[in-house]
Amino acid sequence: MRGEHRTRLAWLDAARGIGIILVVAGHAFRDDMRAESAVCEWVYQLIYSFHMPFFFLLAGMAFSISLKSSADQGSVWYLKRRIKRLLVPFLFYSLLIYLLFRIASEIPWVHAMLLGAGYADMGLAEYLGRCFTLDNPYAFHLWFIWLLFLMEGICWMLFRARGESAAALAVGLILLCWTLAALDLPPLRPIWTFFHYLPSFCAGILLMQFLPVWRGKAWVAAAASVCGWAFLLGYVQFQSRILTVWRPWGLEIALFLAAVLVSISLLRLSMRLEQSRILCRLGQNSFGIYLFHQPLFCGFLGQLLYGVLHVPAAAVYLVCFGSSFAAPGILLHGAGKWKPLQKFLNLVFHVS
Repeated sequence: MRGEHRTRLAWLDAARGIGIILVVAGHAFRDDMRAESAVCEWVYQLIYSFHMPFFFLLAGMAFSISLKSSADQGSVWYLKRRIKRLLVPFLFYSLLIYLLFRIASEIPWVHAMLLGAGYADMGLAEYLGRCFTLDNPYAFHLWFIWLLFLMEGICWMLFRARGESAAALAVGLILLCWTLAALDLPPLRPIWTFFHYLPSFCAGILLMQFLPVWRGKAWVAAAASVCGWAFLLGYVQFQSRILTVWRPWGLEIALFLAAVLVSISLLRLSMRLEQSRILCRLGQNSFGIYLFHQPLFCGFLGQLLYGVLHVPAAAVYLVCFGSSFAAPGILLHGAGKWKPLQKFLNLVFHVS
C-alpha cells in the first residue's frame, strides 16, 4: 500500500465540529471581560477544563486510524506527510502573523492598542524562538499544531510496529506521564505540556481500539459521562478549595479521567449528530478555522471592540465568535472561486 487510504467517519468529523466550536467559544472570552464578569469566568473555566484534552483525544483517534491503514509505511514517509500537513502551515502562519503585526505597529494608534493588549515588540529571532517553545506572543494558539506534530511523529515511531500490543503501549505511556507528574519535576514548558497532553492522545488511541465496547454499552457510557461532567462542574465551582486539598499530580490525573469521560459523552453526541451537515462541515474545515481564527478575530477584533470602543461584552463575544467562523469560511470559499488562491492555501496551509 502506498499512501494513506481511508474513508472519513462522519461522526468523527462531527466530533471535530463540536471541538472547534468549544475552542472558539473559549478564545472569544477576553481576559478583561472575564475579570469583570463571574459568569464569563465560570464558563471559560469549564470549557478550558476539557476542550484541549478533547482535541488531543480526537487527534489520537485519527492517528489510530492512520496507524491501521498505513502500518506498512516507514517513519520517513509519515513525517513527510505531517510536515506538509502541520509544520508548514505552522511556520508560514507564524511568519504571516509576525509580518502583519510589524506592519500594523507602524500605525501609532494601532501600535498603542497592541502594546496595551500585551503584544510587545520583538525581533524575528526572539519571536521564532518563542514559537518553538510553545509561547508564540502573537498567535499563542499555534502551540497545539507544533506540539501535535511532535506527538504524532514520536508516537508513529513507537506504535508502528506494535500491532496488537498498541493498547498496552498506550496504557504504559499514560502511566509514565502520571509518574512524571507525581515526581513534581521542575517545570519546563514544552516538555511539561507534551507529557500533560500525551495521556489524552493515548486515550484517543485506546478509545478507537475499544470502539465497540463504549459505543455498544450506552448505559455504562452515560453513567460514566455523568460522573465526568459532575466532577468538572464541581471543580470549576469549588476550584479554590480543591486546590488547597488535592496534591497537584492527583488533581491532574482526576481532571484527565474526567475529561476522558466528558469526551465520551461528546463522541456519543457526535454519533447522534453525524448527519448534521453543519457540524461535519465544521469538522472537515476545523484545521483551517483553528489556524485562521486567531489572533485577528478573537484577539485583535476583541481588543478593538471591547478595549478601545467599549462595546458591551455580550456583543463583543458574539461578534468575535461569529467572525471566527465566518471569516475563515469566506476565505476558504473564496479560494474555490480563484484558483491561484486555492492552490496557495492548499500548498502552504494545506486547507482547501
